[in-house]
Amino acid sequence: MGCEKMKRCPFFAKFKDNFGKHYQVIIQSYCQGRLSDMCKRKKYESEEGGLAPDNLCPSGHYSKGQNGFLILVN
Repeated sequence: MGCEKMKRCPFFAKFKDNFGKHYQVIIQSYCQGRLSDMCKRKKYESEEGGLAPDNLCPSGHYSKGQNGFLILVN
């Protein structure tokens, strides 16, 4: 089970090795887990017809990295 777009997802590629357990929870829940169909990145792409911003999290929050932590902003 998991997202069919994970291997080419800019969010996954950009952040997969940079953050601690917060990021891993997102990956395990959305990219590799049962919340894959609720991914806001996939929704953005289907509604807007283009790639979602790199820092749009699957949860719909925007992210920025700071000192090895994932920080979610609105």
